[in-house]
Amino acid sequence: MLIWKGKGFIVPLITILLCFLPESFINVIFFEESRWPKMLSFLLAGLLCFLIGKRLDQNKMSSIFIDEKTKEEIILETKHTFFFIDIKLWGMCILPLYGILSLFL
Repeated sequence: MLIWKGKGFIVPLITILLCFLPESFINVIFFEESRWPKMLSFLLAGLLCFLIGKRLDQNKMSSIFIDEKTKEEIILETKHTFFFIDIKLWGMCILPLYGILSLFL
């Protein structure tokens, strides 16, 4: 896809499931008064994205082709990205993004 490659769709899925759905199930007034539940959910989403990205990188599938004319090896690896950023890096970006968004919301 244009937005993600491989299993990169996991990043918004995890973020939505862990950060925005609990708010609809728990008392809305509690979420408006205190910010720590949102920060904790973004921290968990970032940690989960990082761990899943690390696990996917361990199980990378790669194909090696040899060009007959130049005798060069061409390695094709599966990449798991969302908006051209690796899933592991999204794990480190989610919490700072919450910090930036909380300034404006």
